[in-house]
Amino acid sequence: MSPALASLRRRWWLAVALGVAVLAAAFVCLQAAWGLRPAASWAALAVPAAAFELAVLRRNLPANHPPAATAPFPGLGPANWVTLIRGLLLAVLAGFLLLPRPSGALAWAPAILYTVAIAADLLDGALARLTGRVTELGATLDMEFDGLGVLAASALAVRYGQLPWPYLSVGLARYLFVAGLAWLVRAGRPTVALTPSTFRRIAAGLQMAFISVILWPLFGPPATTVAGACFAVPFLVGFARDWLVVSGAVDPAAPRYRRVAGWYAAAARWTPPVLRLGGALLAGVFLAPALWSATTRAAYLALGAAGAALAGGAGLLALISAALLALGAVNRLAALGLLAATCADLAARGYQPYHGALLTAAIGVLTLGGGAFALWPVDDALFERRAGRRPLTVDRRSILPDTNGE
Repeated sequence: MSPALASLRRRWWLAVALGVAVLAAAFVCLQAAWGLRPAASWAALAVPAAAFELAVLRRNLPANHPPAATAPFPGLGPANWVTLIRGLLLAVLAGFLLLPRPSGALAWAPAILYTVAIAADLLDGALARLTGRVTELGATLDMEFDGLGVLAASALAVRYGQLPWPYLSVGLARYLFVAGLAWLVRAGRPTVALTPSTFRRIAAGLQMAFISVILWPLFGPPATTVAGACFAVPFLVGFARDWLVVSGAVDPAAPRYRRVAGWYAAAARWTPPVLRLGGALLAGVFLAPALWSATTRAAYLALGAAGAALAGGAGLLALISAALLALGAVNRLAALGLLAATCADLAARGYQPYHGALLTAAIGVLTLGGGAFALWPVDDALFERRAGRRPLTVDRRSILPDTNGE
């Protein structure tokens, strides 16, 4: 054993101690809030989830080196420690699957846990690049923890009634993909490496952000069902396409495949203008007037003067977002603004028929970008540069690549 690897294994025991401390603190808090039996039920799933994460860390310690090197760093580095903490938060989240939906202040705990984990996903990659410690280990931990987090969070959203049961396919997709690859290898069948895909990375990142919002106890069906379908369908279609390529069922170089890819490229270019204009029209005709209506203002007056200002600000945000979408300027940021205004209206008035169309338009632009006739699609380039830092390969055994480049 090299001195560097021996040092890493000593640090692994520190990671174990950290995991025990985090789980013990969570257990004590849950016991104080709910009692011993619910806390024990939580531990029955949280502990195995944390053990799985620590086992992944232990197995991949030799990969604690840059992609172009082979000698591992003797220490984990700050980025990998942040990733590990993020994974432990996801293990705490997984334990809630064996409990009924919490009420009161505890109802916010699953949402806070997953939202903090998503925020840490941005931090660890930045730390890795800042400290010059971008490693294969970090990439592996990122992918494994992302997969576990999406599975746990999507299962919780289904368990809480926020999303319909078919949405579980989003959380299971990566594991089914990996199991399929293992079956192909055991059967002696060849596999094909996937080419880099910006869309794949954007869809995965948006999926994680969506699930973090869904866990907040603010919204429910049918709005969450519509939004879930808009996010899940392109995500799962991408999985299906990747499986056909990896398994050799289709040849990306074949004329038929290239013809279908051309049709998709055309649809991806010409659908966004329709969504942009439709969303802008709906925001101007329905959303902004609804947010400025007496009914909405009365609903927000419960929050005091700030509530009334919030309703008016949301109406202004709806108009600004509509104008930007109509012009094709900063399209994805405008779509986020439209989503925020729509959520403000949903919270005050409940689901209305135009909300479904607004959600579809905004999520479509978020996923595809501005498309044709976009005058200033500067944020499209930012999204794509952020998503395109690392290609997905079959060797990674993952369809949810790291979203922070580590």
